[in-house]
Amino acid sequence: MDYTFIPKRVYFEPEALEYPLGQKLKQRFKNMGIEIKNTTSHNRVTGIPGRTPQKAYMEGKRTLVVGVRRSKDFQTCKPSAHYQLPLVTSCPGKCEYCYLATNLGRKPYVRIYVNIEKILERALKYMEERYPKITIFEGAATSDPVLLEPYTGALEKAITFGSA
Repeated sequence: MDYTFIPKRVYFEPEALEYPLGQKLKQRFKNMGIEIKNTTSHNRVTGIPGRTPQKAYMEGKRTLVVGVRRSKDFQTCKPSAHYQLPLVTSCPGKCEYCYLATNLGRKPYVRIYVNIEKILERALKYMEERYPKITIFEGAATSDPVLLEPYTGALEKAITFGSA
């Protein structure tokens, strides 16, 4: 069974297309026949349909936004880890028990970031600051990156980062 998330629509920030992954994703979604739109910011996406809160929520879960993560600082993530590892935000799942359902607003669109190398470089700085202590990162504090891995490869990059 294939659990790959297939969005109904994809929004791109202009800066995301300056990265090879952003260009690759745009071509991939275009080839899949998925509606492609532009947005000025991955934090302010408008035009997602849904006249009722329920429909808006469901359409948000079917919307993917491709952007660049600009914030240099990672959120703390205690008690499970020292920091969140912000590879993606939100999740296409509709799990009733998930706390994200109440924390991401009426239209919880899914965001992926194309500047994965910059995110991992920042993680390395956190590790260097804590050295020789081990630094633990939570990769799914505000998302479920597994469902988006076929598009980003971010988890694989995070796992193998620095091991070469």
